[in-house]
Amino acid sequence: MQSSSASSWKVRGMEEMQPRTPPPLDSSMISRRIEFCHQYSVHEEAEDGAGDGSILVWCGATIDAIFTSASKKNTANIRWDEDILAEGESPVSTQKLLPRLWNKTKHGGWRFAEEELTTTVAEEGED
Repeated sequence: MQSSSASSWKVRGMEEMQPRTPPPLDSSMISRRIEFCHQYSVHEEAEDGAGDGSILVWCGATIDAIFTSASKKNTANIRWDEDILAEGESPVSTQKLLPRLWNKTKHGGWRFAEEELTTTVAEEGED
């Protein structure tokens, strides 16, 4: 995945807007919009004069399928937003969505996309 797309850079207070606990990974998550945190290598000089390093980028995606077998627990097929794909890159990949990485800004972290948050907040208020 390319990391240069301006729309894939998410620098906002999304952490505070998320539910405290991760959603269950079941059929209710299919077609839901999420963001997945990827770590990218950077091969250019940073502002502080440091050389090569890495950055974390929140990338938009939609959940296409949830695997329910014990061997693929917490695993989903993810369809990536077109604006983050490098030329020739597959738009779908299989990713672990670990509960311990819910809403964590680290590689493998995941959370609801901004457009899902109004739906999620409304659903929580119905309980």
